[in-house]
Amino acid sequence: YNGAVWIADLERGTLSPMSRDSMENFWSAWTPDGEHVVSVGGGMSEDLSVGLYSRRLDRVGAAVPVTQAGSSRWHQPYSFTAAGSLLLFQQSEMGVDHDIWVLPWSDGGDPWPFLATPAEEYHPAISPDGRWLAYVSDESGQPEVYLTDFPDGATRRLVSVGGGSSPTWASDGRELLYRRPVEGQVAMISVGLESSEDGIELG
Repeated sequence: YNGAVWIADLERGTLSPMSRDSMENFWSAWTPDGEHVVSVGGGMSEDLSVGLYSRRLDRVGAAVPVTQAGSSRWHQPYSFTAAGSLLLFQQSEMGVDHDIWVLPWSDGGDPWPFLATPAEEYHPAISPDGRWLAYVSDESGQPEVYLTDFPDGATRRLVSVGGGSSPTWASDGRELLYRRPVEGQVAMISVGLESSEDGIELG
């Protein structure tokens, strides 16, 4: 659909475009209250930057810019905390040098880097209780899924074995799913998790 965001009504079986203007949008995330969609949008600017825009689900009013990416930087939204106070997104330099950033959503504060190392770090997925962040890093030489505590980032656990991408939490926070290449195909892997005051255990 040429980079446009579409909304599917699963009960009615309808499909409608999110945008009513000429703005190109793609790679979106719902706000937890379901009232807004945050997307990469606006097309590439003269300085080759691409920021994030928020639009009401009922499409009343224009899309509102929520980040200023800066020259040659691209932003992609991924994961809100359950209360909707923080948005985790990835920043890259025109598609390389990915880092994970946090945008204070409810109070309108400035974004700050959470993971920014020489490795590629991307696809942040916050747990339903907001205590753990799953993400992908290629520091081992291939993409793997890791877990770290949030927001301190003091501990880290390797989750995937033999490669991993696209981590996604189950709604109860006791299961993490990710994709892994297997014999030329892509398999969906499920890992059970047990969280306690002392940390998190992989099942």
